[in-house]
Amino acid sequence: MTEFRPEIQGLRAVAVVLVVLFHVKAVFVAGGFVGVDVFFVISGFLITRKLVGEIDARGSIDIPLFLAGRMRRLFPALFATLAATFAASYYLLSPDGLQRYAAGAFHALLYVSNVFYWNESGYFDAAAYSKPDLHTWSLSVEEQFYWFWPLLLLLVRKRSRLGLLVLVSLVFWASLLLNYVFSWVPPRLIGTWTPLLWPLVVKGDTAIFFLMPFRMFEFAIGALCFLASERYAPRPGAATALQAAGLVMIGAAAVFLTEETRFPGAAALLPCVGTALVILGGEKSRASFLLTNRVTDWIGRSSYSIYLVHWPVIVLYLAFRLKTGIDVLEATLLFVASLLLGYVLYAAVEFPFWKRRYLRDMAPAPFTMLSLLCALVLVLPLAHAWANGGWGWRFGPYGDRFNLEALQQETVRYEQMHVSYGRFDRGRKVLVIGDSHGRDVANGLHQVLPEDRYDVKWLPLLAICIQPTALDRPLTETCPQRWKAVRTSHLVAQADVIVFSFRWWVEGAKQAHTMLLELKRLSKVPTVRLLVTGRVIEPAGFPESAVWKIKAGLSPSAINNQFSVSFSYVDLVDKTLMDAVSRANIPGAMFWRKLPSQCPNQKCRFIDEGRNLLMWDNQHFTLTGARDLAQDLVRTFPGMFPQ
Repeated sequence: MTEFRPEIQGLRAVAVVLVVLFHVKAVFVAGGFVGVDVFFVISGFLITRKLVGEIDARGSIDIPLFLAGRMRRLFPALFATLAATFAASYYLLSPDGLQRYAAGAFHALLYVSNVFYWNESGYFDAAAYSKPDLHTWSLSVEEQFYWFWPLLLLLVRKRSRLGLLVLVSLVFWASLLLNYVFSWVPPRLIGTWTPLLWPLVVKGDTAIFFLMPFRMFEFAIGALCFLASERYAPRPGAATALQAAGLVMIGAAAVFLTEETRFPGAAALLPCVGTALVILGGEKSRASFLLTNRVTDWIGRSSYSIYLVHWPVIVLYLAFRLKTGIDVLEATLLFVASLLLGYVLYAAVEFPFWKRRYLRDMAPAPFTMLSLLCALVLVLPLAHAWANGGWGWRFGPYGDRFNLEALQQETVRYEQMHVSYGRFDRGRKVLVIGDSHGRDVANGLHQVLPEDRYDVKWLPLLAICIQPTALDRPLTETCPQRWKAVRTSHLVAQADVIVFSFRWWVEGAKQAHTMLLELKRLSKVPTVRLLVTGRVIEPAGFPESAVWKIKAGLSPSAINNQFSVSFSYVDLVDKTLMDAVSRANIPGAMFWRKLPSQCPNQKCRFIDEGRNLLMWDNQHFTLTGARDLAQDLVRTFPGMFPQ
């Protein structure tokens, strides 16, 4: 029941190579992320084989011994990777970056980083390439499977293959059905069934990606493959056909699926069933040489360690180079470095602990306790860095100034104190309608306009509610309620000036005229002025790398010139908005570009001469930046904002 399967070793090699190629942005494997799904099917096969063999032999499963074996096999390499990454992050990451790493690594040591990253996902989520431990989500899913699966298999009577088949099939269909429900059923309908599911519904697309119940059908495919392998031993011709078909399916998934594919769901069946077919083909396949050669054996043996190290290598390299992009040469070097460093980790840590070259005579229980003690030793500094702003003192006087979370919270507190909801009660009434970009404009106008003569309010509305998109389905489902709040708001009816500020995109900008006409109809002020603001410039890699450049002594002007920006896309969106304002044909409706304020003469300002950040991420303004933006706006339209 536990014989070595060299083709599975080769499958591990295929899986990890796909993942690494995908993460170094190899254009020919847009769906390389399916390597993780290959790993899940392999785990489902091997773990089911191991546990069923134990049930057949002993009538039960020694769950503590099983989990202790998993601990010895997996924890030492994980601990070494997290500790080494923590040390490197201390020198390479900004306070915000180190804080994020510490939080993720803390949860990774508890094997719940998938829940942490699901909970963190959303509009203000940091870019993936700034999180050195993001990849640990899949390890957490695996560990949760190790806890859940033995308990489930104990429900089946000894040697009852029919009972096992029924149980595994139920898991498969239940998990796949969950994917369908959370992918396609209207979120408000699910929330009506049970409010307890609403937190999952709101982040449904990320829930099905990160959380274990939505991935169980992939493990179940591996378990069903094991049951099939007990009954069916294909002849060489059939084995070759099965294995060839499986490899083609995995390859097709890696090439044709993309990050825009709704995943996992039905799309994951392509690589998962392909993996099962390769395993069923076995060694009798004439195509097995593709998976059982020296190269695939070398990579497959160290695949776990390669997976562990590859992502920190990529993220920390980008942090060291203060870059966000990877060119072909860098991608090649990072790929090779990941394989070599992964093998070093395998040879120095993973294999010796697994095969008891280290701590040979230590029993499972003491080894588990030692592992927990090591985890605690690492958890303490991680928790401290997480709770203390990523140790901003590393940056001297700039540490607190560049605390990005504090800058974000500062904008939220200002909004809640000054511009949120409420009622107009004085002076000229200015209403800003929009998403978080609207909040920035409202915060800025409140700082700039005389408080005794102006009353500024912000009314939240998502850009996707102007032009809904399938990718934002859970939020789109809330648009009727959001529009109802706008249509019934006394703020809309009473405002003298209505400003629209969103993170526009082209398709949404095309529909801006319908919003203008609707708001004009709702207004009770005959002389109401309508103003649409353009899209902001989003500097790639800002503000993470700016922190290091300030510490290195570069001047603000030199730093501002080093960030890559896309003027062409902002120009396209702004032109579309201008056309929409003209199409609305409303007297007094105006359009204002943010671009000349951010980048006068195409020389952008993201840090001022006082070394203050004007943006706390690559699209949202700090209070200082919002004030500067609003000053330009007020100067541009003196008739709309008379002093």
